[in-house]
This record gives sequence, C-alpha cells and structure tokens, in this order.
Amino acid sequence: MRWEEKVEEQFKLLISKLPFFHRHIAEEVVARKARELAAQRGTDTVSKEDLKCAFLSEVPEVFRNYLVDLLKETELD
Repeated sequence: MRWEEKVEEQFKLLISKLPFFHRHIAEEVVARKARELAAQRGTDTVSKEDLKCAFLSEVPEVFRNYLVDLLKETELD
C-alpha cells in the first residue's frame, strides 16, 4: 500500500505531536485503519481523507478536541 507523499508527511508530523506514550500505538492503529479505508475504496494509495477518517475513528473520544486541533495544525482538517 502506498501513501500520497504529502499525506505521509502530514501523518508523520501529526504523530510527532502526540504525547510520547501514545505515539507508537496511535501510529499502528491509525495507519492500519487508513490502509483499510483505501482498500475499501478500491485503491492502493492512502489519501488525505483516508488518514483523516482513520484518526477520527481510531483515536479515543477523550482526545477528540486535541485531535481536531492537531488536524487543523497539520492541514488534515
């Protein structure tokens, strides 16, 4: 599975802004979900929308406000 270049950069940036202890697990579950969403669309390329939806569906509700701010900051909103 490929990632659009800018989307992969945004993903890495957003992950780097998460609290240290949550980075690894968030990286794994969000990347997996983004790939699943791309596959459901019938493509082999993860898009900005796949990544945004993956973050919103996989990050716990308690972090939602923080996540929305990070999505805006990394231009994934």
